[in-house]
Amino acid sequence: MMQKLISLTFALFILGGGLPAAHSQGQSTPAEPYPSKPVRLIVPYSPGGGTDILARLFARVLASDWNAAVVVENHAGANTDIGTLLVARAAADGHALLLATPANVINPQLSAKPAYEFHREFVPVALLGDVPNVLLVRASLPVSRMDELLGMARNRPGDLTYASGGVGSPQHFSLELLKQVAKLDIRHIPYKGGGPATTDLLAGHVDMMASSAVLALPHIKSGKVRALVVASSARLSSAPDVPTAAEVGIPNFQASTWFGIAAPAGTPAAVVTRINQSVRRAMALPEVIESLGKLGADPNQWSDKQFADWTRSEAAKWGGVIQAAGLRAE
Repeated sequence: MMQKLISLTFALFILGGGLPAAHSQGQSTPAEPYPSKPVRLIVPYSPGGGTDILARLFARVLASDWNAAVVVENHAGANTDIGTLLVARAAADGHALLLATPANVINPQLSAKPAYEFHREFVPVALLGDVPNVLLVRASLPVSRMDELLGMARNRPGDLTYASGGVGSPQHFSLELLKQVAKLDIRHIPYKGGGPATTDLLAGHVDMMASSAVLALPHIKSGKVRALVVASSARLSSAPDVPTAAEVGIPNFQASTWFGIAAPAGTPAAVVTRINQSVRRAMALPEVIESLGKLGADPNQWSDKQFADWTRSEAAKWGGVIQAAGLRAE
């Protein structure tokens, strides 16, 4: 009897083609075509912001590419944890996707008891856009170049101030990174949101602030603030006169707000590839190119592996900032 059972098991193993092949980002090939039902793209932010706008743009073009419904759902709250955990707990079949941002690799490292760990709970699938930050100073501050600001900060340690949208916000992390790589002593003035922080910078109540390029450009053009450097490896096409961090001697000052798609861990490799390839095709569409340009981002052709490597490097970079600054969520 035992011999017959072993023989039957071996026969089934051979007929089934042996063990399923592993994939670095997912599991076995799905049993049915993807998508087989409406796809939910979960945005862990309120409607109307840049993240939501980008999600709806790609939902529209992916729906057209797949000839299937892609529905954007906003689930804000708990510092993005509500929407993020909704996707983490969903079936790993690609029909529930997360619109991921830097918050997903930063927030868990700010908490002593994180609700999730991004690279354990998710598979990074595709980069949608990467919007660099720009370092702004109040118009009345007597500096026009980055070397002048650095000299002033070093001659007056603890005197200059920078605004942010709160502890753990992108503006906060960007300036903490600058403090570390340029060895500066400048004081943090946290606000309850990026809007109030920007208002006080424009009014001259604080000395500087990091802002995403899309939000900074109108204020730069109006002359209400001065842009000293863009925290990226390339100049902005929309602000070509602003030098990069590397050009002013601070190559490690790289800070941006990126947007991407992530799927629950265990999502089949074939599904991950299909979504990634669809996003890459979308990058050639005039509508997508124009929309990304308005955000200060350029189209990209990253594979899922490149995006995964990027998110891991982001997690490591901001983890180092958190540890060095002794930061914890409020």
